[in-house]
Amino acid sequence: MKQVILSILAILCLASCEKAEIGGESQRKTMSRLEFSAFATSITDYDTRASLTGAKCATLDFVIFDEQGNRFYSVQQDSTSKQFGQISVTDIPYGTYSVVAIASDSKSNTHANIYSPEQADFGGKVPDTFCKYLELTVNSETQITQQMDMARITSMFQLISTDTKPEGIDTIHFQVTGGSTSFSPKTGLAPTADITARDVVSDLKEFTGKRISRSFNTFLPANEANLSIVASLHDNGTVRYSYSLPSVKMKVNCQTIYTGALFVEPSGSYAPTFTVNNKYDNTFNYTF
Repeated sequence: MKQVILSILAILCLASCEKAEIGGESQRKTMSRLEFSAFATSITDYDTRASLTGAKCATLDFVIFDEQGNRFYSVQQDSTSKQFGQISVTDIPYGTYSVVAIASDSKSNTHANIYSPEQADFGGKVPDTFCKYLELTVNSETQITQQMDMARITSMFQLISTDTKPEGIDTIHFQVTGGSTSFSPKTGLAPTADITARDVVSDLKEFTGKRISRSFNTFLPANEANLSIVASLHDNGTVRYSYSLPSVKMKVNCQTIYTGALFVEPSGSYAPTFTVNNKYDNTFNYTF
């Protein structure tokens, strides 16, 4: 009888220990590991998805904010890293988080400044930018691997000449009004258009005797917006040619291309003419 009682006590002891261990795991309420895999998505004729390297991204900035808006985790990666686009975060307490991932093609490896889920910039520059915002609830049912499909949030303007650049013209200046150099990772849009005009300068010395092609990126305050652009061609600081484009149609993840003769000497009867291809597509082509 004594042996039977001892056996029952041993079984009860084991059951008690097992229950205590399970209860401790539940009370801990921490996920041991989360992995994020970043891809860049670009909309062309068909939806495509590529690795960051395949999308020619050079930088990746990743931040997790907690429910109070505090930075819980952050990391910066460059394309030279073997783990580029792969992020592992350990010991994440259960809760709700805001996850921000921003990739860019910045040739100078300029990383994004992420101030909050609603505000980010590149210090006045606008590289081709891909972004993903994710509200993530971490609990016992959360998947360990989280796929981050980032979409392009910039719009590109391109100016192409049909004639060749003469000697002396050394720079082109774009005065841009209506766009922005900052954006909200949460929406992918600029909170508002910049108050002051943005001046984008590009060197043209290498294009003597050739047609020129110059472009810039911008963030938009809405998915579609009209920008005002003044393009001026300079000769050692003196404006030789200037073209005003008062209502340039731009759209997020699309490019707007203006093509025409740039190096035309002004005359009393000369005025640039514009034709619009009104077929709505990812690329908007204009001639003048």
